[in-house]
Amino acid sequence: AVTYTLDTSAPTVVISDDKDGATNGVITYTFTFSEAVTGFAAGDVDIVNGTAGTFTKLSDTSYTLTVTPDAGEQGDITVDVLADKLQDLAGNNNLAATQNVQAFDTLAPNAPVVTQPAALTNDNTVDLTITAATGSVVRVYDGATLLGIATEGVGANLGTYTLTTIALADGAHSITATATDAVGNTSTASTAKAFTVDTTPPAAPTLALATDSGSSTSDGLTKINTVNVSGLEGTATWQYRVDGGEWATGTGSSFSLNAGEHTYQVRQRDAAGNYSGVSDAVTYTLDTSAPTVVISDDKDGATNGVITYTFTFSEAVTGFA
Repeated sequence: AVTYTLDTSAPTVVISDDKDGATNGVITYTFTFSEAVTGFAAGDVDIVNGTAGTFTKLSDTSYTLTVTPDAGEQGDITVDVLADKLQDLAGNNNLAATQNVQAFDTLAPNAPVVTQPAALTNDNTVDLTITAATGSVVRVYDGATLLGIATEGVGANLGTYTLTTIALADGAHSITATATDAVGNTSTASTAKAFTVDTTPPAAPTLALATDSGSSTSDGLTKINTVNVSGLEGTATWQYRVDGGEWATGTGSSFSLNAGEHTYQVRQRDAAGNYSGVSDAVTYTLDTSAPTVVISDDKDGATNGVITYTFTFSEAVTGFA
């Protein structure tokens, strides 16, 4: 007895892959045949928008092939096994497979744009604004240190991201950002934005009379109305006040005294906006009135005796002899 098997059915193949939705990574395709086949190889697979990788035979009816999507593009990868590429054990040529269509996206988003913060600030928690592709994950860096992930606005503010930094150390900082899309493609870094944090207040300035014209160099009494302010930082502004009143903005490095006795204080504000402490209160007396003198004597009418003259000044004087 002789046994023969007649097989006139063409083998069929189903193409499946391991991805759900768009991908930017390597895809593994599985080719499942309706029966054992021979002669199937990677070259029998037609691929559009991808590059074939590792081909593996799992069994006479099952094979896999890895495919890498084309770089910097987005669209569909199509994979086909055309008819008459291989045979079953009886020699029947295969039927064409139903095309497998897999979405891919290897196109990175554009680099974000970071709005330039103030070049110098005394606020060490800086509010940053970044423009990037809608729906991205925007990571913000200070140099190589990740500061956090920015929050996207809603409605009209889609595509605008904000982040308030952690407390930054005093000194120079350089901010960049990257955007990662839903598939996992990451942009190049944004152009760096540099700024400096300065939270250190300057020292309080000091006051001194330009000329202490009085008899004592320490009594604060003078006829010259100029007070010098020292200890000012080069880019600082400064203010002074009289008798604890409102602050007035100073110019240069001096200001004029008010007539009479008054108490003066001064402070400065550096370029970052930090105020110094208030200087010690100093009392100065400006007297620009010339002293007058009245001369009287102790005699009424003619006399032939010693006369005593009295010199009465309008205020205390020195140097009278």
